[in-house]
Amino acid sequence: MTCRIILAIIGLSFTAQIGLAQDRIFTYTYQSNTLAPGQKELEIWTTVRSGREGYYRSLDNRFEFEVGIAKNLQTAFYLNSFQTAQEVRFLDNLSNEAISIEQSIGWSFSNEWKLKLSDPVGNVIGSALYGEFTLAPTETELEFKLILDKKTGRFFHALNLETELEFETEIEAEDGMQEVETEEKTKFKLVYGLARNLGQHWHVGLESFLKAGQAKDPMDYMVLFAGPGFSYSKGSFWLNLTVMPQVAGLLHPTEGASGLYLDKEEKLQTRLMFSYVF
Repeated sequence: MTCRIILAIIGLSFTAQIGLAQDRIFTYTYQSNTLAPGQKELEIWTTVRSGREGYYRSLDNRFEFEVGIAKNLQTAFYLNSFQTAQEVRFLDNLSNEAISIEQSIGWSFSNEWKLKLSDPVGNVIGSALYGEFTLAPTETELEFKLILDKKTGRFFHALNLETELEFETEIEAEDGMQEVETEEKTKFKLVYGLARNLGQHWHVGLESFLKAGQAKDPMDYMVLFAGPGFSYSKGSFWLNLTVMPQVAGLLHPTEGASGLYLDKEEKLQTRLMFSYVF
């Protein structure tokens, strides 16, 4: 009898460690969970974005070091990079239309903070506040999130309300003169994830986000992305994958336009994340 009790305690402890090892089962949607004080996590993100007007492909990478600061409070540091290839049309010396592939490479640094306010199991609803600061050579970005989530039986729900503020430095040429200007852009996102637990290691579900941004004027385009995802965890390791096609262009900056919006947004995003907690 004593041996059974000891084995049961060991089993519960192991299960708890598995739960701690995976603070998110979604790829785009954040949850309210935070790391325990002193707990650390390494995450690697890879996002492939493809399909705009003409040829377009971008490979975005994020390397994240996350650490629990205090109860219900964590911070993280990111090194970000991107490589983009995009079709560019122009007139050659004979005024004929020509096409070339323009490639660009960039990097940035980010710092995030997340404060958990309530628990998705112990309270009516889980909640957290999130802030992130990103610095690049010609761009600065501020991102804020309200995170809501709930676990009911085998199902997980998560909803994020996001605001992004971008400040980009550009050189404008006019009348033979060059002037440095800072362009401000604002984006809003509503992100939702639904997942079902399939056992000790697997979750499957659906993620979606509604994004409103500006191409010319404030909030002049809106797109909807949605797609399937899955999550696998074992011990201190977890892996998430989500495939997110654009399913609708709900608002276009050009009057009378319809269908997918492919000027500033892609046809398809695919994101893979894996992590190790220690």
